[in-house]
Amino acid sequence: MFLLKRPVTFVLLMMAFGILLSDVAFQPAQGLECYSCPSKYCKDKSDMGVKQPCRSHETHCLKVEYESGQIGRKCSQKLDLSCDTFTDVPDPTTGTTDKVKACFCDTDLCNGSNVSSASHGLGLLFLLAVTSLLGALSWVTER
Repeated sequence: MFLLKRPVTFVLLMMAFGILLSDVAFQPAQGLECYSCPSKYCKDKSDMGVKQPCRSHETHCLKVEYESGQIGRKCSQKLDLSCDTFTDVPDPTTGTTDKVKACFCDTDLCNGSNVSSASHGLGLLFLLAVTSLLGALSWVTER
């Protein structure tokens, strides 16, 4: 078999596969943890609030940007709201409507920065690219 004849390539590919599998397949047993501000709004955009364990029905972290520029963070259920455009959302505590951008993510403390959830896998993609390159180089040098 091709991979067994090149042990370096096989080991590198198995390491990359193991890292990818552990990142994707295993979730922490204690549940999701998100940043949460003590009131509706955080003090400012850099205020992360406090780390808060989410309840079992809260499957995502939420970062809300209000049209006024204020930010909110908390545990939440996933809702059909956009992270890219402002949407009218009723506020049951005041009876008014807020215009918000709502960004949802599902990894621990992912609602604390401006980084979108799509960027979480970039490190793994980089690792796989390096592993593939090293495997190709070892194959070329053996010839």
